[in-house]
Amino acid sequence: MISFFEQRSFLKGRDDGGELQRCTFPPRGNSHGGPLVSGVSAEHAARRRADGRTGVKVDHSTINRWVVKYSPQFEQEFHRRKRPVSVSWRMDETYIRVKSEWKYLYRAVDKYGKTIDFVLTEKRDSKAALKFLEKAICRNGLPQKITIDGSDANAAAIKSYNEYHGTEIMIRQVKYLNNIVEQDHRGLSG
Repeated sequence: MISFFEQRSFLKGRDDGGELQRCTFPPRGNSHGGPLVSGVSAEHAARRRADGRTGVKVDHSTINRWVVKYSPQFEQEFHRRKRPVSVSWRMDETYIRVKSEWKYLYRAVDKYGKTIDFVLTEKRDSKAALKFLEKAICRNGLPQKITIDGSDANAAAIKSYNEYHGTEIMIRQVKYLNNIVEQDHRGLSG
């Protein structure tokens, strides 16, 4: 596990002038003067957490502000460090509940099951599928072929992408080959 100070030095070590260089973490410990990461055993740390004595007091609204502020930068950094994916993709969508509303989760994996990209949308149509496809291709490069189930929206999006960009992404509509992505989001559906 990476300690707080290792994470801090990782973020501060970037030399691209980005926002992550200007993170303001306490340089030495917390407000009580003690270290944020100490040399205690995992059992002792678990006992302290169970007692509610973690040593760091942070309001939930502060954490929410950090999430809103730093999530896009972390996402950008994670995608920069992501390993390349295969040129054979499996693409699918499913519906999930998010805060008591039904949303569509578009997802693509390569033939080895590595996640390529995903996006939540309000609607299940060719416009949403095309938006997802363009995002995935922008971040991961052009695939040679995409396997989809019987979804007309996905097929229309791939054909539209091919026409607009002059590419030749092969479309395979074979349900059993899409099992990798189907099995992965099985626990998310309804």
